[in-house]
Amino acid sequence: MEKRKGKGMSLMMTLLLMGAVPLIVVAVIMIVIATSSIRNEVEKETYDKLKVAGEAVNQYFAYDIKNNGQVDYSEYADHEYMESVQTESVELTLFKGDTRFITSLKNADGSYNEGTKASDEVFAAVSKGEEFTSNDVVINGVEYYVYYEPIYDGNNAFWGMAFAGTPQVAVKKAMNAAIFKLIFSPNAQLL
Repeated sequence: MEKRKGKGMSLMMTLLLMGAVPLIVVAVIMIVIATSSIRNEVEKETYDKLKVAGEAVNQYFAYDIKNNGQVDYSEYADHEYMESVQTESVELTLFKGDTRFITSLKNADGSYNEGTKASDEVFAAVSKGEEFTSNDVVINGVEYYVYYEPIYDGNNAFWGMAFAGTPQVAVKKAMNAAIFKLIFSPNAQLL
């Protein structure tokens, strides 16, 4: 009789495994798909947020640039505007040509990172009238998700660029938090 019970348990375990293995495989596949979807959505939202911020910089300085052909640095040297619209780890810059003219980006010593240049790749694209986005531009040793757009003067000639960027680590933190919530939330329903 004990042999039958042992065989019965073995059969029962086999049946459970036959049912459990496909469920585990399906759950893993769903987690991989959901994780990829979350990463894509967070990245899209990041670029959308950066575009809005970059356009705000462009619009704010457009009057001076279109009507005067320049921006009076002394009028904005307190950086009040850049810091007032800076939200959620988004850094802002007004470039004159390829050079940071007014920015919210700070160096390690607390000074503003002005007078530095955009990369040749960025400047080449934006000076031709294209928007530029990337998730691996390094500024002051920090990797950023970035958005650049061209700025034109009153004669429709290229004047400079508007920039918005957020540290890559902040975006990855948001991605990981969303993924963790999906997988480990008591209300998560993967199946």
